[in-house]
Amino acid sequence: MVTDPTISQWDFAELTPGTWEFSIASIDTQGIYSSYSDITSKIIN
Repeated sequence: MVTDPTISQWDFAELTPGTWEFSIASIDTQGIYSSYSDITSKIIN
């Protein structure tokens, strides 16, 4: 979980090779979650 609201990117430096799928959601100051984004994937060689 990223708790710093100023971060706009994240480096997943320790992912092993393969196909990874990602989806994100945000949480507002009242603790209410947004809907998750569409899933996207990335191949790591």
